[in-house]
Amino acid sequence: MRMQSRAARMTASQRNVMISTVSQSPSSPSRWGVTLFRNGLYRFDKAAAQWKDRGIGDIKILGNTSMKRYRVIMRRDQVLKLCDNHYITTEMTLESNAGSENSLVWQAMDTSEGEPQMEELAVRLRLAGTTHRFETVFEECQAELRKQRAVSHHSLLRKGHPPARNTIEKLQSFQ
Repeated sequence: MRMQSRAARMTASQRNVMISTVSQSPSSPSRWGVTLFRNGLYRFDKAAAQWKDRGIGDIKILGNTSMKRYRVIMRRDQVLKLCDNHYITTEMTLESNAGSENSLVWQAMDTSEGEPQMEELAVRLRLAGTTHRFETVFEECQAELRKQRAVSHHSLLRKGHPPARNTIEKLQSFQ
């Protein structure tokens, strides 16, 4: 008897609205992930001045709660080739693409093709609500990163960390 994957058994409408937790492996108990909807991923080719198709598949936002790092990963359907792989940073901004409700654009240091390179990426989701949910999760990860940065900076100042103390002394000398 031929076994089908879970995604193959689901109907198209079930795949569009699915948010599921990625199972944790025993070796990495602090990792978690959220699968966010089917989408099309594009990158902007500056030489040709046009958007190039990167693939269609399910995009995932993965996080490591102990390290407070979040990553966006996407694999193409059927061939499972990695077409998006980058960390979420606080400097990234999600913007609507050409006024479309279903498309978001951002820039990231993408490593899906080996060497890290700065890419302008766009994701096109089917529904505006889906796009809003993706944007919300993305921004929640950024907020968590900002909060972690503020906490770690405060703890370094409180401990009298030498680089932090030197920076404070330099700042005070300018006053």
